[in-house]
Amino acid sequence: MVRRLILFLLCLPLIVMTSSAKLGQMPLRRQMLVVTAEPVPLSRSDPAVTQAGELAYLGGWRLSARHADFGGWSAMQATPTGFRMMSDAGAMIDLPRPSAGTMRAVLQELPKGCGQRWHKDKQDAESLTTDDQGHMWVALEQQNIICRIDAAGHVRTIAPAAMANWSSALGAEAMVRLRDGRFLVFAEADPKDTDGPSPVLLFSGDPLSPSVRHVSLRLASPDGFRPSDAAQLPDGRILVLQRAFALPLRWQTRLIVLDLAEVRENALLQGREVARLAPPMLTDNFEALAVTQEKRRPIIWIASDDNFWSLQQTYLLKFTLKD
Repeated sequence: MVRRLILFLLCLPLIVMTSSAKLGQMPLRRQMLVVTAEPVPLSRSDPAVTQAGELAYLGGWRLSARHADFGGWSAMQATPTGFRMMSDAGAMIDLPRPSAGTMRAVLQELPKGCGQRWHKDKQDAESLTTDDQGHMWVALEQQNIICRIDAAGHVRTIAPAAMANWSSALGAEAMVRLRDGRFLVFAEADPKDTDGPSPVLLFSGDPLSPSVRHVSLRLASPDGFRPSDAAQLPDGRILVLQRAFALPLRWQTRLIVLDLAEVRENALLQGREVARLAPPMLTDNFEALAVTQEKRRPIIWIASDDNFWSLQQTYLLKFTLKD
């Protein structure tokens, strides 16, 4: 067992580099893709399992497409007809709400000016949030910058000074625009203490506005978990997706809720865990989170980043949160 683990660790960098060699080959022309959605159970050992903490499982799909740039989905936002997803390799896809079988999706690259083409580590989109005027804000982790893209596709960027000391590998990982116009931006981890609370910034408005101020907070992430995305629930609470990884290839996912009253300067955000996914439940590198409503029920969607690696998958799972 120990020998196999050592061999795995020695081979892992080569496997990842090989699987990622095709990435970042921009420009990527806008095109239509056929995406296959294969239904999956919540539990690999018991298909009858439909509950994870306070979440009820409504369905899930393994998504695949015959295109080198399909995968790596690290950010997601609901649209009127489905989802807009962004990858950590500079791609963007507009996907309809899934159902078993095939569906058509539009694939393109991030708008020019949001990161640098041809450089995967400089188009590392890890979070996405929007408003009702058609603006998108994208956080790029490796550079710790925020791009604002308007409805016409015009791009502006900012590298907030407060994010300058965040690690390039553990930087801006999650971002959500609250309905009152404020923004929360979460670092994946503190570069000085990767096992401690994650740095968080609360902006009073659009981070690209010169008049906007920010305050610092921290997010507690116990048991090796780190934030990977965030979204606001219809009742105003904030949902944070966290994931943990352990060798040789073991993922766990947890969801916590934060009350708005907790979000204040210098606060240590603890949150309350509402669900945890761990084997034998379906697990992978879940990095993307979106919230919708159906018949006044909050619907929670989570998607996984397969790292363009054959040992991982692209999953899209659908839950509802119990009252």
